[in-house]
Amino acid sequence: FLDLEAMHIISYFIYYIIYQKTVSRNVSALQDFSGLCILIMYVLIHLPALHSQTGGYLDSGSMPMRKKLLVIICAGCLAASLTGCKAEEEIVNVPTPKIEQQTVVLEREKSAPEHYFEVTGNGEIIAAPDFATITLRVSGAGETAEEASAVCQGEAQKLISAVISLHILKHNIQQRGMEIVPVTDEEGKSPSSYLATDVITLTITQVSRTEQIIASLVDAGDNELVSVTYSITESSEAYRNALSAAIDDARAKAETLADKTGVRLGDVIGIVETAFDETKLIGVAFESSAIAVNAQVTVRYKIG
Repeated sequence: FLDLEAMHIISYFIYYIIYQKTVSRNVSALQDFSGLCILIMYVLIHLPALHSQTGGYLDSGSMPMRKKLLVIICAGCLAASLTGCKAEEEIVNVPTPKIEQQTVVLEREKSAPEHYFEVTGNGEIIAAPDFATITLRVSGAGETAEEASAVCQGEAQKLISAVISLHILKHNIQQRGMEIVPVTDEEGKSPSSYLATDVITLTITQVSRTEQIIASLVDAGDNELVSVTYSITESSEAYRNALSAAIDDARAKAETLADKTGVRLGDVIGIVETAFDETKLIGVAFESSAIAVNAQVTVRYKIG
């Protein structure tokens, strides 16, 4: 009933379906298409009955028609196969989710609180001044303002000459400027005379010579010592020394406390420095040449 060419078509068709389904590794789909192939074979086997019912329309001379029918059936099955492949391609293999490891946190026993005591240490260092400032006043009186001014100017020049003779540099000598005021009579109506004054300030970088310079200038003429002050220009080193002394003081206090209370002095577990205000030292005129630099710390020591 079927010629060799038709059998080849059927064989290739069945081989293609089985190959595609085997590659796809979808057993269920393979079974479905195997059934479809059996159905096709069944139709082809029963074509003679169809041949007799059609009055010989599908006789040997109508082989092209049988081939056409066969091709149509195979094409339909092929379309269904491809559709099945497409559906299989859309299947996404999702890995089995792994159970996340649970982290069990064991609460540790709370440690006993640390025992400690705090002490405050103070340190003081006497810093040597970097320079001294000597302030002198000269004056002159006269019946007129011009006369008083001339007298005052003469005293000022005499003093400046004495200062230079003591090897004090000119840029360390500052002259404020002359002031003239009238001196009234007892009734305060008209001036009876005039008084002229001038202030001269000296910067002494050799602080150890300050006392000697003052004595020499007072003897040099008619002048008045107004003030002597001492200053420092840099306090960092002095403060570090004071800070070291404060820590030593705190340690000594802590050892005394430990000894008297019968406990063992442990390590330092905290320290706080009291803020240092440098403006209280720099640019400040001290009347004494002994300038005190202070520091303070609070230290926490562990007991035992």
